[in-house]
Amino acid sequence: MRRADVDLAAAPKGARLVVGRTLTSESGHLIFRNAMKTAGSRRVVSLPVFLANMLATHLSQIPTDPAALLFTAPGGGGTSRRAAGDGGPVRHELFCRRVFKPAVVASLPPDKQNRRWHDPRHTCASQLIHSGASVLLVQKRLGHSSATTTLDSYGWLFPSAEAALADALDATYGADAPAPQANVIPLDPPAAEAV
Repeated sequence: MRRADVDLAAAPKGARLVVGRTLTSESGHLIFRNAMKTAGSRRVVSLPVFLANMLATHLSQIPTDPAALLFTAPGGGGTSRRAAGDGGPVRHELFCRRVFKPAVVASLPPDKQNRRWHDPRHTCASQLIHSGASVLLVQKRLGHSSATTTLDSYGWLFPSAEAALADALDATYGADAPAPQANVIPLDPPAAEAV
């Protein structure tokens, strides 16, 4: 992401990031592409206040050029030799091996040290669902191509609609509901007797 992808104008409320390009590795070279994996991958993500504040502090420490990368790797991320202190794009596999995995090992108990790179993304999805976000909001936030993709991955986390329907009907009719009557036709009538 570039500095131009951050909008803190309305910070702390309303701060947002534009997710609009990808970084791929081809024959050992990192290449930025404006084409995203899916149409839903290109999105604007709103930031919570605590994260907007952290990002504002970080922005004060990087170049003001709109094309400046938000996060860089020392020495170009292992892709090229650069001048001392000149950072290049963060290379995913190197970041995972050098930063993410050691941080997991240092901060989590042994039974939780198998955490993967995408696990924080899954945590975000489950927290959004738990807070009441709809399928469509979770889809947009994660950049899924369709609500089906979101439901295939996280559908089991959404509260059961059955219980909510029963609660809604109870709230509507509750104590005022008429008592069952003896002459009501049952839903599953007994089989007719042979004559």
